[in-house]
Amino acid sequence: MSSYRLSARYAKSLLDLAIEKNQLSEVFNDVHYFNDVLKSVRELNLLLKNPVINADKKQKVIEQVFYPKFNNITKEFLKLVVAKHREEFLPEFATEFISQYNQHKNITVVKVTSAVQLDEAQLSQIKNLLKSDSSISNVEFQTKVDESIIGGYVLQYGDKLYDASIVRALEMLDNNFLDNSYIKKY
Repeated sequence: MSSYRLSARYAKSLLDLAIEKNQLSEVFNDVHYFNDVLKSVRELNLLLKNPVINADKKQKVIEQVFYPKFNNITKEFLKLVVAKHREEFLPEFATEFISQYNQHKNITVVKVTSAVQLDEAQLSQIKNLLKSDSSISNVEFQTKVDESIIGGYVLQYGDKLYDASIVRALEMLDNNFLDNSYIKKY
């Protein structure tokens, strides 16, 4: 079974259970924290993916690191995943759970790339633009600074990309000069 299908099934099961037990926000906070730790601590990620290390040792590490802070549903889910020898897919499970949570709560994650750090007023302006132009109601921003775009910003959400960067404007200008309509093309 592909890792996407597997992670989608496990994430859906955890989401449904959390909704049923009225503990969705607590489980979401746990999974979000777990995902952040997996992204920032490379060694933990390598430990989970290492087939040589025994599942019991992996379970003990997870218990020591996460269990004091986690909800019972999240603890039991992690225990189940390790017992089923699916711990190498935990990063994908966490990412997929967050995605399904956002979909359940109608939250649109918008990735904003700019040349400088944007302040709250600018983000609020972008949020209002998005709300007026599309059917987006809840917006969550993920900001990134990339000085190579020189100025402006790039928005990406869902399958849409809006590039209002200076680099893109210069590329379009360059293409217009290359497409000289006064020179005959044979």
